[in-house]
Amino acid sequence: MSSVISPTSPPPSAGSTITSTGIGSGLDITGIVSSLTTAFGAAQTTQLTNQQNNLDAQVSAYGTFTSALDTLQLSLNALKTPAALAGFDANVADKTVASATTTASAVAGDYSLEVINLATSAKLTSNPVVGAGTPVGTGTLKIAVGGANTSISISSSNNTLAGIAAAINSAANNPGVTASVITASDGQRLVLSGTNDRQR
Repeated sequence: MSSVISPTSPPPSAGSTITSTGIGSGLDITGIVSSLTTAFGAAQTTQLTNQQNNLDAQVSAYGTFTSALDTLQLSLNALKTPAALAGFDANVADKTVASATTTASAVAGDYSLEVINLATSAKLTSNPVVGAGTPVGTGTLKIAVGGANTSISISSSNNTLAGIAAAINSAANNPGVTASVITASDGQRLVLSGTNDRQR
């Protein structure tokens, strides 16, 4: 009687190692998975944050650009008027000496001012009066210089040329007039002179 021997798997060699992982392996599978998940999510979060920052920067730059464009557009509106483009401006180096204005027909250029005559105080002289103490009448004497004026009362106490001159010079609201009496061959005259301060 013959026997049949079924083939079997060869026994493992002495150098082979059998490992097993899983619940019974003692490894913290949950911690490992959590760490991998967190690391993967952190990378995606960082990428999304960077993209959001880039978008915010672009929106901010766009807002700055549109604001500057609006300002430029407002400035350009003034250029729509031809008269504004053709306007001239006049400047005087010393504004205490002179002033200047321009019109639409002005010609561009540099101009110089030349003083031909200096302004002098105006003078008024009365008719001659014979006799130093001769009365010349009573009433109200009105004196005006430019837009300033005053009224001086002349009575019997100051109705001579000297009295009138003294009343003018001592007037509290004198508009800028100095009075004096000069004696000539034909008599005395009352002279009224504008003061320099008022002339300016």
